[in-house]
Amino acid sequence: MRRTLRRVREITRSSVQVHPYGGRPRVRHRLPKTASVPGVLLPVVIIVVVAIPILLLAYRAATRSQAAGEHPVTEDPRTVERTEQEFAAAEAYQEQWREEEKKHQPDTLL
Repeated sequence: MRRTLRRVREITRSSVQVHPYGGRPRVRHRLPKTASVPGVLLPVVIIVVVAIPILLLAYRAATRSQAAGEHPVTEDPRTVERTEQEFAAAEAYQEQWREEEKKHQPDTLL
């Protein structure tokens, strides 16, 4: 209902020009103030200039990080040996810690 009333108001506000020598009258409809060309193009320009390049950069970064993850750097034998020693030391400490925890049982109500 409101749309209809608004449209009727727009039609009644439109100017009618009658040709001085007769003929059909020309009706010029006024555009609503919100339907201006810059007002409609501004969001489109923002999307084209800002959003699309950001999406392209994010896509490129994601593909590069994925490609880097698929081909890890190879380790030399010395680094592999050091890692194995660190794991062995950690396992030994964990066993020692478990033995100490078994000696000191906590007082719990469970």
